Amino acid sequence: MRVLFFSHNFPNPWNPGLGTFNRTMLAGLAASSRLTETHPTSNGGAAQHPHKVRIVSPIPWNQWYSSLIPGCKPKAKFDTFEAIPGVPATYFPFYYPPKILRSQYHRCLSWSSQSILPQILREEQPDVVLSYWSHPDGAVATKMAHAAGIPSVVMTGGSDVLLLARSGSRRRAILEALHAADLVITVSENLSRVLVEDGLPPEKLAVVRRGVDTTIFQPGSKRAAREKLKQPQDVALLVAPGRLAPVKGWEYLLRACRSLADRGLRFRCVFVGHGSLQQRLQAQAEELQITNMIHFAGSCPQAELVDWYRAASVIVLPSISEGVPNVLMEAMASGANFVASEVGGIPEIADPYFDRLVPPGQPLSLANAIEDLLNHSPETDTESGMVRRWRPSSLEESTNHLIQALSTCVHRFHDQGGYIHGLADREYRELIETNESSMADEYAYLSSSLMGGTP
Repeated sequence: MRVLFFSHNFPNPWNPGLGTFNRTMLAGLAASSRLTETHPTSNGGAAQHPHKVRIVSPIPWNQWYSSLIPGCKPKAKFDTFEAIPGVPATYFPFYYPPKILRSQYHRCLSWSSQSILPQILREEQPDVVLSYWSHPDGAVATKMAHAAGIPSVVMTGGSDVLLLARSGSRRRAILEALHAADLVITVSENLSRVLVEDGLPPEKLAVVRRGVDTTIFQPGSKRAAREKLKQPQDVALLVAPGRLAPVKGWEYLLRACRSLADRGLRFRCVFVGHGSLQQRLQAQAEELQITNMIHFAGSCPQAELVDWYRAASVIVLPSISEGVPNVLMEAMASGANFVASEVGGIPEIADPYFDRLVPPGQPLSLANAIEDLLNHSPETDTESGMVRRWRPSSLEESTNHLIQALSTCVHRFHDQGGYIHGLADREYRELIETNESSMADEYAYLSSSLMGGTP
């Protein structure tokens, strides 16, 4: 199967750590091989066909041109950067007005990619276009895929549905993009339920959980990990992995740390990740007078991240919104237990024996849960005989589920006669009748153009 992937959320020379979960997913897809077609061979068997992956990734224009500023060069050399060895990737600048007119970003991205994406679609002739993030990425990918007579699959990220799609014009733009896709992939049952409540037909949805590289993320010695990371052995170690972004709720963790300090708990809290909030969080730690207990380790490669999971007394993730966080699945595979917000798909993977869930935005509840888990630290599976009720999929299992979903979508798309005949009449009428759609005219134009008429 030939897959073209389109998303801004993918490693690039300016931000090599961006979208590592997408890189892992696509690397697994590119490396996998299965019986996609039945071609007899000389020994009476069937030929195996590896999946071919092509990546197209827009980069915000202000980041793209930052290299013109002295001292702001990309972190990796553009000419030699390779996110996935052997998998070609094309990057281009995405022009948009920052922080305003977000509901119209699909128009900006469409214009920015008009000389890139259609040409690559013609050259590669993919079987399916897979995109990540519903708007604007998914909206543009679907529009151009359908114009080329190719099915479109959109993967939701979690926050695009759970936060951005709750109100206003951005909600309309996101839901229109998802309605237009031939298949919508979510990472949790919770996300699928939310989208069904938002009007998407259940048959258009598929749950594909992300996989974990179990060759890296597996249990190990806590003492050895702390020695390697130069962390103290005699205090509780709270590890907070993830982007330093507002949606992660880190400010509530700092306030919880203040509460734990007031209770006399000896601990150290380490933030493992980077982001725009670091200076603000450092200032908050100073204001709360807990700087001696807080450390910012920055981002790190997966080979080092597993050591943080092993070294942790507790993994903490106080997010305001989530799909199913990769960091929690990686932590579980590494033998760690967690305290996290009861949001999104997190309750689907949590185990009440090993983990604790708290309401989002409540630092006192967060502190109580951390203290409770530290005081009643569950033994490991092998020591207690208790087995987690849910374990993350391996990369191979997740890749197979993704391949099955994509293959089903491709067959259904062509069985229904392609884009023009396969687009649900009800969805198209709704786009027209609401008279609120910024994409309805574009659909009408595409439909008439592809059928040889005039708009």
